[in-house]
Amino acid sequence: AILSARIGWSREAEVALRRLPEPPARARLELAAALVTRGERHPAMALLEAVERESGARLEADEWLDGAMTWYQCRRPDRGAAWARRGVAAMGGHIAARALLARCLLAAGQPEAALQAVGKAAVPRPLVPSRADPLLEYWHARAGLRAGDAGLRAESTKRLAHLGTHDPPNAVAAFEAGRAFLQAGGAATAIPLLLRAAAEGYQQVLADELLAEAYGRVGQPAEAARARGRALRARGRFPEAEAVLRRALSLDPASSGAYAELGQVLILAGKPREALAVLRRGRRRDPANLNLALGEADALNQLDAFDEQTRVLKAAVALDATRAHEPLRALGKMYYETRQFDAAIPVLERAVGYSDSDVESHRFLGLCLALRPEDPSHAERALHHLLRAVELEPDDYYPWTRAGAVLERRGYPGEAAACYRRAILWDNWAEAPYVPLARLLQRKGRPAEATLLLTRYRANADFERRRVQLENRIQSRRTDADAHFQMGEQLLRHVSFRRAYPYLLIAASWRPHWKAARERLADVCALIDYLDLWHDAEHAPGERAPKALLPEDAAKTRPARSSGSRRRSGPAGCCASRPPRPTAASAPGS
Repeated sequence: AILSARIGWSREAEVALRRLPEPPARARLELAAALVTRGERHPAMALLEAVERESGARLEADEWLDGAMTWYQCRRPDRGAAWARRGVAAMGGHIAARALLARCLLAAGQPEAALQAVGKAAVPRPLVPSRADPLLEYWHARAGLRAGDAGLRAESTKRLAHLGTHDPPNAVAAFEAGRAFLQAGGAATAIPLLLRAAAEGYQQVLADELLAEAYGRVGQPAEAARARGRALRARGRFPEAEAVLRRALSLDPASSGAYAELGQVLILAGKPREALAVLRRGRRRDPANLNLALGEADALNQLDAFDEQTRVLKAAVALDATRAHEPLRALGKMYYETRQFDAAIPVLERAVGYSDSDVESHRFLGLCLALRPEDPSHAERALHHLLRAVELEPDDYYPWTRAGAVLERRGYPGEAAACYRRAILWDNWAEAPYVPLARLLQRKGRPAEATLLLTRYRANADFERRRVQLENRIQSRRTDADAHFQMGEQLLRHVSFRRAYPYLLIAASWRPHWKAARERLADVCALIDYLDLWHDAEHAPGERAPKALLPEDAAKTRPARSSGSRRRSGPAGCCASRPPRPTAASAPGS
């Protein structure tokens, strides 16, 4: 039951639990955690209730804390706080337990209680080095930012600003401090902090909306328009984003960033020819700009102008030596997509030579080399690059699957089975690893396990058919809120809440009064820990979020909410298409 829950096989885990006369609390807690990550928070809450009712007196400290985190992810931080208190008591006030309690209390709108949980004595005067634990300092500052004491709020803002720019930078602290400075009238101080949060992807849509307000206050209307355009793009409102970015260009015709961002929006809106014209106009002004060159190549790819795309990417390699792997990677991927595998291999080898941490270059190079597993040199190199790709990005199932196929072809069935299992562990929704693993298990005389895998394979194949249908709907009509909602729902239940997030954000943005879309968006934001987006999604437009969530003047200063191609899919550059094209541009806020 525990293994099935961890893999994501919720139904199999439930069946296994029902067979036990007294299901252990640990197994039910694991299943509850798995259920909530698949968007099934009501069954998860029922399990937690049963555990507390039947096993509460016998729970270990870590079980109380695990349950508290699951309550939090179920959007019940008040219940999470109750469980976390039990964990804190059982662990004698352990630092991590107190931090979890503070997290739950803050989400429940109880900053004073969060301060008490953390302990005021743990925090020194502002920015003075201390022996206090940095985790408690961080949560004390976050709670203090929402406290009633103005002096404590100012001190906490400075503390969070320090944490947001320290090494390593804390994106959440940067966001919180940037917003607090903006609300206090310090727009110039807020901008670098909000830029840091947006660059790290934390609640990026809100960070860009706050940046738009901050730039407006300091008299930079072109930058304000660009930030607003990015926020609108993340919300899937491409026509409005296009209009805002064109205004940014009219205000600052020399802005290369505005040309690049407008080109991206036009591509996402299904206007590659217009995007190409904009990007080429930008390149005439700034011919050495690599982002514009990559954008032009992307537009050409959308138009199937592969020879011209090749010319642009080859020339772009010389534009920036520190980023030479990016045009090489794009060129290698284009060769792979157009089945020019022999041409792709040397290009991708150059890319990984420039940057050994470029996961996509390793992935596509391994996939190309794996096409000839009978060649020992190709097989060895393919395994090297595929395993390097999963070392850099372990949750990508496809390199594991292809590595398993190479090992199986080379006569290593045990190692191949291990790779297939790892692929299923990371992405239980994928079809590719199930059949070969079932075949290996059948040969080993384990037919029951093989049958289970084939059953799962058929369910995944059904999901894939539905996903492709929704993808085609989204491609044909980018403003179809219902298709985005259904895609987000499918991805949440079968794949990943992070991959579901951009679709649900767009569905809720296009239809802000749609309760089901807002509920699902709130579910996903609670899982990602986007506290502000979570609370915003729980309240219909026009309603006010809980006062404790933001400082008292939030209602006055918060920015107002803004009301492809054959191979591309998904909102805001997010691609949900199946490998061998496993990745695309990052989703907003991911």
